[in-house]
Amino acid sequence: MISGTVSAGEPLAGYDDSHWPLVVVTYPSGPVSELGFKENLRRLDEYAERGGPFGFVLDTRETPEPDAARRRAIAEYWDSCALRFPDRFIGAAIVMSSSTGRAIFKAISWLRNRPVVLVAVATPAEGISKLRAALKEKRQAEAG
Repeated sequence: MISGTVSAGEPLAGYDDSHWPLVVVTYPSGPVSELGFKENLRRLDEYAERGGPFGFVLDTRETPEPDAARRRAIAEYWDSCALRFPDRFIGAAIVMSSSTGRAIFKAISWLRNRPVVLVAVATPAEGISKLRAALKEKRQAEAG
């Protein structure tokens, strides 16, 4: 697991690629600055640029809910992944525990313009399972 800080005192998310081609990202419990938010997107792109299929399991259970601008930026990031990596981006599983979080997830889903897997789950293990199933379906469809 890789983690660190963007600026003094601001924790970064933890990144676990031991389930590759899936990366489990555990977000910090405190608020994230705009610089920290952009750094997270940059780190996600590093995994995307490795080559081959990829997907993200995003554990947001301890994270404050994003404001409208962040929700829009998140939706735009998923659209961007689908456009930049159309044959490789499996999708994302968002780990959340609150009903408010699920409502925000639904809003992000409505803002998406691309057909990628984006599911809400209760645990990282469930997210890994759902994305592995989506990857298997994708590979079977490609094989004909």
